[in-house]
Amino acid sequence: MGATAWGNRVCMERRRAPPSSHPIGHWILFLAKLGHGADAFSLESLRALSLQTSIVPFEEIEEHPSHPEISPLADSELLTRLARNEHVLGGPGALSKWFETLSRQPTDERDGPIKESTQWWLMCLAASIRPLLRGHDRKLIDNLNDALGCHSGQRLPMPNSPKDGDEWLHNTLSLVDMPSQMARFPGRGLSPAAAVRALIEERATLREMQRRSGQPTHTLGSDWVDELCSIADQTKAMTGGSNFTSSVSVLTPEEALGCSADLVVLSNLSSSSWELRVPKVPFVGEDERHSLGILRPDAPIRDARHNLLHLLNCSQDVFVLDPSMDETSPPAAPIREWAIDFELSGIESETHEMTDRSPSPRASRQIDGLRIRQGKPPCNPPINPSAVSIPLDTAVQRDRERRQPTIASMDGYLPKENHSHILSIENLKFHGKPPEGIESPRTNGRWPVVGASVNGKITPSIDPRPLSPMATGSQVSDSRHGHSGEAPQEIQAWSPTRLQDWLRCPRRGWLSRELGAEREELQGEDIDNRTYGELLHNVHHDIIAKTLGFETSVEREHDGGLGHVSVQRSGLDQDEIMRIALESLDSRAPWLERTDAVSTQRLRSLTGMDREEWGSWLADPKPIPPRGRIGSIVTAELDIGDSAPLSIEWKIGNTSDHVQLRPTPEISVRGGIDPIRVRGWIDRVDFLPIELASETWIDDEGSDSVAPIRVTGSGWRPRRLIAIRDLKTSEESSLRNRHYTGLLEELQLAIYARAWEEAHPGDLVIAAGISVIGHKSEHFLELSSLFDSPCSGINIGTQTTITSGLHRFMDEDEKADSIISGLGWPNGSP
Repeated sequence: MGATAWGNRVCMERRRAPPSSHPIGHWILFLAKLGHGADAFSLESLRALSLQTSIVPFEEIEEHPSHPEISPLADSELLTRLARNEHVLGGPGALSKWFETLSRQPTDERDGPIKESTQWWLMCLAASIRPLLRGHDRKLIDNLNDALGCHSGQRLPMPNSPKDGDEWLHNTLSLVDMPSQMARFPGRGLSPAAAVRALIEERATLREMQRRSGQPTHTLGSDWVDELCSIADQTKAMTGGSNFTSSVSVLTPEEALGCSADLVVLSNLSSSSWELRVPKVPFVGEDERHSLGILRPDAPIRDARHNLLHLLNCSQDVFVLDPSMDETSPPAAPIREWAIDFELSGIESETHEMTDRSPSPRASRQIDGLRIRQGKPPCNPPINPSAVSIPLDTAVQRDRERRQPTIASMDGYLPKENHSHILSIENLKFHGKPPEGIESPRTNGRWPVVGASVNGKITPSIDPRPLSPMATGSQVSDSRHGHSGEAPQEIQAWSPTRLQDWLRCPRRGWLSRELGAEREELQGEDIDNRTYGELLHNVHHDIIAKTLGFETSVEREHDGGLGHVSVQRSGLDQDEIMRIALESLDSRAPWLERTDAVSTQRLRSLTGMDREEWGSWLADPKPIPPRGRIGSIVTAELDIGDSAPLSIEWKIGNTSDHVQLRPTPEISVRGGIDPIRVRGWIDRVDFLPIELASETWIDDEGSDSVAPIRVTGSGWRPRRLIAIRDLKTSEESSLRNRHYTGLLEELQLAIYARAWEEAHPGDLVIAAGISVIGHKSEHFLELSSLFDSPCSGINIGTQTTITSGLHRFMDEDEKADSIISGLGWPNGSP
């Protein structure tokens, strides 16, 4: 086999490859196996099929009967969201769960066309592969002709299902645009035509053999799919295009047996490249293997010696590429034996000596590294000099964290000059009493302060974020950690969640929010935490909306004299409210009716019922005593009867897409800060009574302007008193700690409170807190000192005043007598 060069190109000899090595063959087999196995119709499989462009899974469908904008196309993001929210897992029965989920009317009208398009796509996909599916899935597809669109309510056109697997394969391959596929074929590897031809010809050959031998043929289900996969695994098609020549052969030693050549080049001769180990046989021990003569331990080395001897004698000229040049990979055993027998120099011998003393690439890098450590220039300068310090980033960061100062100054807090050395807040605490003899942060001589160690105890801190650690002095390293200047950002409006990500870790916020470099979301066996939390949120909202008679995201018109003030004052007893909650749960979590272990456990956790009790209640929905987590939501709601819900899921800005927040001198030490636009949804907004005894909810003489940051001395008077509640699910034993975290370490409550005041002139947010939903649910509110109702026994939830001893205005000293809001902002305004 001589080598022929045409111009600058040397053509390699054709090899054989399976049809699955080409995208068309891969996706044909992928589609055939879609309905089988533990991952049948899984989210990952459907998402991959919706994104691939190699094959068309079904024929073109006629236009939608009423909505031309709806077409059978899947939305991968919607599939991900539905699988997470409805807990749809792959495996037997997954297709029916998908149909059930997609057939339900979307909760958000804006998702209607997208959801129906995805529903239509899955119906067409399933109908096109009907003969390949299990029996119960085929029966399910037979009823699709009566299926209606989840959004339009119209009967959706469906493709004709093939009668057997052979017809499906013919139909699917006929949809491949072969001319365009061949036009894009680069001439290397397996061509589209070769992959398709291999599948067709091998299947035809098998059918002919079965016909002549009188063997039955498989036409449906898993038997046909297994047969196709077996054909694909055993079939090899010729690679390359029509202009291919066979001048150079790249072969393994086994493939080269029987060949001759004008020139032989032996490469990849290291022990790691030439595998000579005996494969293990499952369930067969070493003694049994030897006694039965299965896979003799010396067989690979004997075969390797034979192959090497043939290669050395099949050509007049043989070049052996010395593998001993790389000290990390010694030559394979046959090469070492051959070198010793012929006393060749240059090939590594038993003493592992080399005639060429030039360093290997690895040794060169090692030498250069040692020279750099000694302050000498490297022999081979790196392509990117800045990259040399990248491996040291982690070590430098951990060293700086270990050196983070913790010793307090005379006042019990970290010296101000040490604030620039703070790299983490993990060891800080933001609530709790200071040690004896130490002033609280509010009354300390300087403010804000960072906690430090005093006699083994940590003093409370004011959140020092965003952190600005001192530069290390290494320009290269500092440029990778935010010291080279600010990156431009074009963000029209910030959500509280997005801001929280940046506050927690700016680098993480940049990677996840700006660059979209997030981890791929994988579906777990249990209910996703976001789905679980959203379900409890929605049940809570439904209890309020159905009991008090107003819609979600709409502000309630209430002046204290119309309608019911709260759920507790609605006149319904707790058993009737529990019935409303369970009806909401049933409508929002239909997956609870499944019999798998996850659904059964979640059913008991949510309702306190087993499957039999739940089935009996669904047959006859009637009031029952509160039980489970849903029951805890009901009882917690009945404990806040003097707090009147004003809105649930209120959109910040209401009519617009955002609210603009402006920094003021009272809360900012830096000047020239631009206003920030925020958007989002507030879980719950409540009225609080101005005077409970007289049921006074609105002060008609109050101001009609936006509440100032500093209320005391401003002459401003509120018309309405507002409480902001943010719902959180938690499995922690201490619910109060979750409330403190929301107040002192997160941004949502602060943003929600000021956004409401900006959008509602005359309103003053006098309280805010976390409503924790878990095994036990509890509503917390941090109250401002302006609100003097705690002494009157008002029922608005568990009241706290933790921030009154922590926060003050930036321009105040420790003797200031301004009223401190329970929200952590002076004078009742965030």
